Amino acid sequence: MKKMLFLAVALMMATFVNAQTDIDMGQLFTLQNGDDGKPQPIDLNDPITVKDGVVFIGDTRTPDKITDGKYKGMRVSKSRRHFTVDGKIRQYQIALNFRRAPQGVKKDQQMDITLVPRSCMVQLKPTAGGKLTLMAQTNKPEGQHVYVAVRNGATFKNITTLAFKKDEAITGKKDAPYQPQSVDYQYADGDELWIYSDGSMNLFGIAFTGTFDKTFAGSDPIEVNKAVRKAQKNQ
Repeated sequence: MKKMLFLAVALMMATFVNAQTDIDMGQLFTLQNGDDGKPQPIDLNDPITVKDGVVFIGDTRTPDKITDGKYKGMRVSKSRRHFTVDGKIRQYQIALNFRRAPQGVKKDQQMDITLVPRSCMVQLKPTAGGKLTLMAQTNKPEGQHVYVAVRNGATFKNITTLAFKKDEAITGKKDAPYQPQSVDYQYADGDELWIYSDGSMNLFGIAFTGTFDKTFAGSDPIEVNKAVRKAQKNQ
C-alpha cells in the first residue's frame, strides 16, 4: 500500500514538473553567420511570427505607412548572458530585442498601461495559471520597464509593471548573473498574455509554472484595439 502511494505521489510530481513551460529564445531562433563569420540578427518586422505557440508581433502598419516612417518591429540577436533561474545559474545565447515602445501605448508622451499596444510584443495563450518569470535586462542606466497584460475578448488589463535598470556591478557573466523578475498569474478561460516594453529591453527567456497552448497563432492587436475601444464606449 505504501509503495503504491509512493508511486502515485511520484507520478503526480513528475506530471507537475512536466507541466512547467520553459521558453528560450535560443531554442526558437537560429542565427546564420554572415560574410564576416558572425551571427546575423533577425529582424521581426512582419505583423505576426509564430514559433511553437509563442507569437511575436512586429510592425503592424500598412505598407504605405511603413515607407513613410522609420518605425519597425523587434530584433533577435546574439547575446550571451547568465541568469539565476530556480537557484541555478543558466546561460542564454540569444535575446529578443524590444527596441522601442509599441504603437498606441503613449498619451502625452507618457506610457499609459490602459491603452492597447498595436505592435512590438510577445503573445502567449495560457491554459493554466502559475508563476510567470521573465529573464530580461536593459543596458539603460535610467531603467526600462516590461509590461504584462491580459487580453480576454474585448477586455485588456495590465497585471504588472516590472522595472529593470542597468547595474555596473551586474554584468550578466557567470560570476555576476542577472536576476529575473516574476508575476503570479491567475488563469481564466480565453486569456492571452501580452508582453511588451517601453523601450530598449532584452528578453532571453520565459519560465512559467503553468502551461501554454502551442497551437496559438496570435491575435491581431489592431482588431483587438478596436474591439476594446468599442466595448469601453458602450459601457
